[in-house]
Amino acid sequence: MVLVMLKKYNKYWADVNGLMGVATILDPTFKMKLIRFYFAKIYDEITVQTEIDRIQDLIRELVDEYGHKNSKIQANKSKAKHVSFFSTKGK
Repeated sequence: MVLVMLKKYNKYWADVNGLMGVATILDPTFKMKLIRFYFAKIYDEITVQTEIDRIQDLIRELVDEYGHKNSKIQANKSKAKHVSFFSTKGK
């Protein structure tokens, strides 16, 4: 029973761990130093680097996704401004 509970805990902790890592890195007072410090206390050396790489990849994906969505929004706003400018110029 303990092994089943430990397996479930580790499954959900991996998701929460990633989110907490992103939140910590986005906090300007801590950044990656805090992540490295605590992961070194929790994990062995190989796992520390693996977890840090995973969190950095997650942050890159989030930034890329945000940039992609933001560029679409900006393009749509820009098109709307140009259309209204040209449509009112003839009047």
